[in-house]
Amino acid sequence: MVNLHAYGTRASGALVIYLARTETDTAAATYVDSFERVWAGAESAMSRL
Repeated sequence: MVNLHAYGTRASGALVIYLARTETDTAAATYVDSFERVWAGAESAMSRL
């Protein structure tokens, strides 16, 4: 599930789409790759205390 945030819109009011990977996917791979890049650079909020 992907929450498509729109500028000025709260997450609860944004469109959510369901993507499933297939052998010839491109859209799902784009979101998975994006998530993995963000996750790789993430740090714990606790580490900032």
